[in-house]
Amino acid sequence: MKASIKLTLAAIAAMSLSACGGSDRTTFVKACIDGGSDKTVCNCMADKLEKSLSKDAFAALAKASSEQDAETEGFLDDLPPLEQVSIGVNMMEAAISCGDEAEE
Repeated sequence: MKASIKLTLAAIAAMSLSACGGSDRTTFVKACIDGGSDKTVCNCMADKLEKSLSKDAFAALAKASSEQDAETEGFLDDLPPLEQVSIGVNMMEAAISCGDEAEE
């Protein structure tokens, strides 16, 4: 369980780290890895998030994870409240699920 919490925190931290361009998935995975998570866990999370979030929500998450500036800090705030909650809940679920799979 401690590993799941650590992965959740790493995933959230990854949202503020810088990453290079590319697809939304590539951008998210790179930021996740740069945040200290295992590549397998980051790919697992990207798979789960791509399936559970709308294309626009996943793109917003990838953008937020790839840039660190004043404009991007509020980028997710521009999404409707339910979509913001969906991103947060799905990120936690993906981190827990992928962390549990990595521990096996």
